[in-house]
Amino acid sequence: MINNVLLFDAYADNDLELWQQAIGLAVQHKNGSWGEIFDVGYASIHVSFFDLKGFQFLKCLKFHFTHDFQDMDLPITLESCLENLEFKASLEMKAKELQNRREEEKLRLEAERREKERQLKEQHQQRIEQNRLRLEMERREKERQLEEQHQQHARYEAEKQALFNNLKQYFEHDFLKADKFYQSNCTQHISIEEYQLEKINYVQSWVENHLNSKPDYEQAAAIGTVENHVQVIARAGSGKTSTLVNRALFLQKHCSVAPDEMLLLAFNRKAAQEIGERLKKQLEGSIPHVMTFHALAYALVHPEESILFDEPEGQQNKSRALQTVIDNHLHDPNFYQQIRTLMMAHFRNDWEHIVLGGYDKSPQEMLRYRRSLPKEGIDGKYYKSFGEKAIANFLFEHNIKYKYEHNFWWNGINYRPDFTIFKAEKQGIIIEYFGLPGDSDYDAMSNEKRDYWQNNPNWDLLEFNPQDLKVDGLEGFYALLKQSLEKYGIICDRLSEEEIWQRIKDRAIDRFTKLVVGFTQRCRKLSLTPEALSKMINSHKFASDSEQHFVELAEKFHNSYVEYLEATGEDDFDGLIQKAAENVTSGKTAFRRKSGSGDLKHLRYIFIDEYQDFSHLFHRLIKAVRAQNPQALFFCVGDNWQAINGFAGSNLRFYQEFNRFFQPSDKLNISTNYRSASKIVDIGNTLMQGLGREHPTFYLASKD
Repeated sequence: MINNVLLFDAYADNDLELWQQAIGLAVQHKNGSWGEIFDVGYASIHVSFFDLKGFQFLKCLKFHFTHDFQDMDLPITLESCLENLEFKASLEMKAKELQNRREEEKLRLEAERREKERQLKEQHQQRIEQNRLRLEMERREKERQLEEQHQQHARYEAEKQALFNNLKQYFEHDFLKADKFYQSNCTQHISIEEYQLEKINYVQSWVENHLNSKPDYEQAAAIGTVENHVQVIARAGSGKTSTLVNRALFLQKHCSVAPDEMLLLAFNRKAAQEIGERLKKQLEGSIPHVMTFHALAYALVHPEESILFDEPEGQQNKSRALQTVIDNHLHDPNFYQQIRTLMMAHFRNDWEHIVLGGYDKSPQEMLRYRRSLPKEGIDGKYYKSFGEKAIANFLFEHNIKYKYEHNFWWNGINYRPDFTIFKAEKQGIIIEYFGLPGDSDYDAMSNEKRDYWQNNPNWDLLEFNPQDLKVDGLEGFYALLKQSLEKYGIICDRLSEEEIWQRIKDRAIDRFTKLVVGFTQRCRKLSLTPEALSKMINSHKFASDSEQHFVELAEKFHNSYVEYLEATGEDDFDGLIQKAAENVTSGKTAFRRKSGSGDLKHLRYIFIDEYQDFSHLFHRLIKAVRAQNPQALFFCVGDNWQAINGFAGSNLRFYQEFNRFFQPSDKLNISTNYRSASKIVDIGNTLMQGLGREHPTFYLASKD
């Protein structure tokens, strides 16, 4: 039995666990007070007790504890200590097992951690490797794709180059099919801009090498556009004529278009002659058909009677015919006062000229003056030479009726001998004045004419030449002419001077007549019948009584003029074009000229110069041509800023609405001014900017 502190200390010694079994035991202090052990450490004992000083906590070393405290309450037996030791051992074993388990758990967890780390590391390595492999595969795939793209690009470029080579072959050997080949085979590889550039560069090179000309980019584009209808807006000085001519040359010399498959139409004879001369300089042998619209109409219709027209500085046959119509109305009392009232109000000088005779010379002076003119006959008409004028004067003064340059049909062309004197409907005398003897070509043609009349027994040929005038002068020539005519039964009784004067005293063409001519010409160009004109006038709102008075009279003159043409068999160019359009509409498309014959149905390309001056009448003829030959392609060149012929019946509607009349069509420009200095061009641009219905393409100065 352990019942005091010393004995316990001796037993427990330094065994902390045994000492801890004493916790909660009562111990008596040497002063007699009792306390309780509440904590035990390795070197100290904690005791709570109550003494005279009150309740205290005491912490003391084991040595002092065994010295200060003696007895112990509830003594501890040795057996309990041993049991405690066994329990302790059991606890220690359990604790050790627990510790082992903890160690094992710790090891397991460590192993798991390491395994997890290993797995994570392995997974990380795997991801790295997978990523490396993925990147490698992507790199290789990218390289493969790049290589494939490179190969595709190489194949594409090779195919593109092969197509360019094919196009060059077409440009060189079959130019007219190049566009079709491009559209069918090249659009996936070659853009339209690349194609046009290649094509235009080729045209520029060809023209420079073969025609000794250097077209600019716009001009070359116009020359090389051959698959559709084309409208070319050609500004002043831009090389319009050279472009038109070079295009025809390119088609004939390079594209193998036959000359009789092209027709170039100009608005005046001078322009047609210039185009023809330029073509002849470059072509050996045949050239394309080149003529005016009027010449084409003439070649289609072949009128038997003469054509009435006003020459700029020559005969005024059309105005003269209309003035005759007006004079005939003056003889009618129903119109005399109407005409007088209007002319006295607005054309007073013209009226006085009519009333007073209007000539500043006496009849004798006028006759001498007329006879002195080199080519104008006494009748006021113009002739091609002095010899022809002398013959015309003799026939006129001897009252012998004749036709000057009356038409005969000879080997498919119109042949117009100088003078025709009819003795019956298809019988009479032909007078030819061969004015250029000694010229080999002229002499050959003269011989052909002699043979022609020799083979026509109903006609007798009288021929003269300049030598006949030189031998005995004009009087001797007249004697020879009289003798020759009387030989064939023509009576040659000369008129008196008064009779001659009465026949030639027609008044000069006055301002009033010119206005009537302009009115009639506009009506003719619009193909207005008398009924259509009347309807138009009835629906018109007049600005004044004078305007209404003039229009009503002009309508009468127009209708009488049409009746005059029908009665005489003569015609003007407007009527000629109307008849030409009617002929073509009916299928009569062959045209015959001395320079060559052709057929509108066989044409492939038709060129029109100065298209801004196109009129309803010209459109009617072209419309008839297209109905008979829808495959013909038109190339129309013009400049709306140079449209100055509205007074003569031209209408800009055909220019402005080109793509409506011609489909499919291309609209091109040639705008560089090669004619004027840059300062002039700049001033022109400034002046014209913002004017007109459409904004102009500004001219570009090309020289200083």
